[in-house]
Amino acid sequence: MSGSVSADANSFALVRQMLPEGRSLGGILEAIEPVGDGLIRVSVSGRKYCMPEDLHEKLASLVGQRVAIGRHFGEFRGGAL
Repeated sequence: MSGSVSADANSFALVRQMLPEGRSLGGILEAIEPVGDGLIRVSVSGRKYCMPEDLHEKLASLVGQRVAIGRHFGEFRGGAL
């Protein structure tokens, strides 16, 4: 039972680190790492946020480049600047 509580707490912590609705961030894409539960952690100019893993393919080739990532109307989008 404690394993499921730990997993639930971990999932909750990851959701709290999501880019807030209506926000965008821009800067140098420093790193992308999988964190589980269908999420990746993205580091942009020192700021770290969790995002859906379907962005991984789009962002993977942009590490080291200037990017913009936003969350608007429940959708995450990102690309090179």
